Amino acid sequence: MQGFFHKSTKVFFKVFCLVISCLTPLLWFSNATPSPPVKRPSFEAALPGYYYQFPKDHGVHPTYKTEWWYYTGHLTTENKHSYGYELTFFRTATVPSNTALPTLTAWLPKSFVLGHFALTDVEQNTFVYQSKFDRVNPYKTTFTTKPFSVALSNWQLTTVGSMNQGKDPVVRLQASIPEGAKSHQPVAIDLTLTPTKPMVIHGKNGVSQKADCKGCASHYYSYTRLASKGTVTQGSKTTAVAGTSWMDHEFGSNQLTPNQVGWDWMAIQLADGTDVMLYLLRQKTPVGGLDSNSSATWVSPSGQTQHLKLGQFQLKPLGTWKSEKSGGVYPSQWALSIPSKQINLTISPKVKGQELVFASQLGLTYWEGACSVVGQVGKQSVVGNAYTELTGYAAPFEQKI
Repeated sequence: MQGFFHKSTKVFFKVFCLVISCLTPLLWFSNATPSPPVKRPSFEAALPGYYYQFPKDHGVHPTYKTEWWYYTGHLTTENKHSYGYELTFFRTATVPSNTALPTLTAWLPKSFVLGHFALTDVEQNTFVYQSKFDRVNPYKTTFTTKPFSVALSNWQLTTVGSMNQGKDPVVRLQASIPEGAKSHQPVAIDLTLTPTKPMVIHGKNGVSQKADCKGCASHYYSYTRLASKGTVTQGSKTTAVAGTSWMDHEFGSNQLTPNQVGWDWMAIQLADGTDVMLYLLRQKTPVGGLDSNSSATWVSPSGQTQHLKLGQFQLKPLGTWKSEKSGGVYPSQWALSIPSKQINLTISPKVKGQELVFASQLGLTYWEGACSVVGQVGKQSVVGNAYTELTGYAAPFEQKI
């Protein structure tokens, strides 16, 4: 959610957590003389009253368990050929950053980095995607600061400039998928993204609440409009593209509860300059029920914002799509209404099959794709683009993030 609370590993991650939890106490015991019990470090919770500091908060927050930098966008060529893309970097920790591991556990990672890249070709009705995974360790550079960057093999997020006295970064995104890795031809993006609207902080009092429990929240902000220029490569052909992207950065330690089965998330950009972020948190019981902490953020063309509670907006599915790969049945078109803003929209996938299936490798299957928007704001007709993320439809989302 990616923006939104996202995609840690399952099998591989659990194995490492088990190893650390089992070996670390033994190694502590074997390397130290008996001492009184001490309180072990814990992850920091996302709590109300958080004071954001930029550009510092664009970087890594190692005291929190989970964090991601999430980019999606809509691109076109000079000949009006359309693409959608997703590039996301996730950091997930096994132990708090201030945990003192003995020398013998130096190779046991304290955190991992995971990346997802997907490219939608609207005219060709194709969707290709790939994931990458590595551990964060002192022997290779994954995250850097001043300026901030992330490197996961040849997938990179690099700060190449800044605006507003360094507060707002200009970034370069680079990612590629080789032939045969879920793609019949090599594909790649190389984009430079520049903010054109002010940063938006979601939620209230510094937190985006995801459940009623204390700390079941995240610190979450977005750049809802990023002018995007660069290239898209398909096979041997590289083409210049331009468009608009959306960026989310979110970090927290304990967002979901056992009764939450998944979420629907949208980032909507209208041609009149209005933006909307929304998420619906679906519950196991009652079946189909929504957590009252589901919410939205309305952003005016000039950058003014308003937090919307569940009940101040309505998102209703109008159709479904069934995946032949996973068997999951996903909503496939939606009607969105925000009465206080006189907004009535219909959101439709540009390509139906934008599902990422990682069940055997990463324990997660979800739908994330480029959508088109038509409707009205007041009495004026409006069009736009959106990115939509749907989790928990192929299988309940049961990972702790």
